[in-house]
Amino acid sequence: MSTIVVGGVVVVVCVSGYYRYLRGSPSDEELKPKDEEVNKWQLKLPSIDTTLQMARLAMIVYDDDMVDEFNASSVKISIPVEGKPKEDPNAYLENLKKKAGTDTEMWFYKAAGSTEAAVTFSPENKRCTVIFRGTESFWDAIADAKFIKKQLGPDGTADDHPAVRVHSGFRGQYYGEVMAMTNDGDVSEHLRTKPGELTDKVLETALFQKVEKVLTFAPDTELFVTGHSLGGALSVLCGIRLALKFPEKDVQVINFGCPKVGNAAFAKLVNTTPNLCVVRVAHKRDIITRGPNFDFNHVGHTIQIDEAADVKPRYHKWHAGLHATTNWNPMMGRVSHHLMAGYLKALNSHGEGKKPWVGDYNGSP
Repeated sequence: MSTIVVGGVVVVVCVSGYYRYLRGSPSDEELKPKDEEVNKWQLKLPSIDTTLQMARLAMIVYDDDMVDEFNASSVKISIPVEGKPKEDPNAYLENLKKKAGTDTEMWFYKAAGSTEAAVTFSPENKRCTVIFRGTESFWDAIADAKFIKKQLGPDGTADDHPAVRVHSGFRGQYYGEVMAMTNDGDVSEHLRTKPGELTDKVLETALFQKVEKVLTFAPDTELFVTGHSLGGALSVLCGIRLALKFPEKDVQVINFGCPKVGNAAFAKLVNTTPNLCVVRVAHKRDIITRGPNFDFNHVGHTIQIDEAADVKPRYHKWHAGLHATTNWNPMMGRVSHHLMAGYLKALNSHGEGKKPWVGDYNGSP
């Protein structure tokens, strides 16, 4: 993701931050769920190994260009298509397996509005992960800058949570119509998408359809969602929708450089859904994690990381990120701290017994 694309939203983030501060907003304490409203599982700290794996999967959607071309130029839907990696297929598959498991299967989706997502499934690790690509194009940046709020569910459906409102740009990309889908990895026949299954379907439907097939095949599979930047925002939307659709399954969201996604009611819904845990990783003073601020709130918990040898990670419990006069001031944010390569460098400083990882909630607003 280019610094130029990120820079396009920096001014809005900063100005809106001070707007929010001057007009008054709910505090972290006001948005924090009560003890009786949450499940103890929602307070569980992710291990460095799990966090690193999620970061590597979020990165693979940027870097690997997993298919040569999608057969979707003038065709409304084209599925399934055999993946043809641009680089050496064996090298690509080795990279995928290294990041997600030796027996990993992967499906790659492209939707209207340049949204890209993937689903990985590792029978060996008993883990299914939904991955969203971050801001990479001009149209992604336009979506990032749309601050009007809309209902959580897709257009034309009942508004089950009338007080909940989310960022319309993120929501529009999340519900974009699927244009193409590709099978990658060692995809089992019984998990393949059949011709016609995704015609006229939105991205959420396609992703959930695949997750449902995985859970039917392996009911004890764990569900994870990840992404960076815009992908982080989409991971939050996917996480709450996935948790509401599969209430018997715990859903763990671990994302990177995630902006704020919805209003206070949305934060309350996410934080009190008992089978959902959201952990947002923020690299140093990443400016994108500090906005938007026109009545938007963060959800879940924050792990703040830094690659410096003498800086410990900080874990902020139920962190709404509302404090414009503290180290979460948007005017003190850095564009350079948002790049995914920086996140991986900081996380790798903890891997293989190097710097200690977070062991308890030690952060302050």
